[in-house]
Amino acid sequence: MKTKITRRRHASLSLVPLVDIVFQLILFFIVSTTFAVIPAVTVAIPESGTPEAVEVSDIIIELAFDNTILLNGKKIRLSNVGKALESFELGPVTLVCDKDATSDQIIRVFDELRKAGFVQIDLRTLEQ
Repeated sequence: MKTKITRRRHASLSLVPLVDIVFQLILFFIVSTTFAVIPAVTVAIPESGTPEAVEVSDIIIELAFDNTILLNGKKIRLSNVGKALESFELGPVTLVCDKDATSDQIIRVFDELRKAGFVQIDLRTLEQ
């Protein structure tokens, strides 16, 4: 009995067309891409030097954690801040806040100070 030996053909895959297509796609994306130049922001960095003496204002407003407002040690209401500041000369105001004071109350005090005409406000925290 004769058996027939058949040889199978091995299929081969040519990668040359695949590489060619990939290079064409890369070239297409490189050519079609637009590069936008994003404008940068110029920042002026201050020079360091010896510290200067800071002028301490005569007006000190303290804001406690329970939203109590003190003007030079005297308790006042938020609505009366503008009226109480009328007797003072326009100048720097020091706002000393407790670390637990709410930002809402701080902003309200800032608004009252601006309404009264004070624009230079130093914000500090209480030392504890």
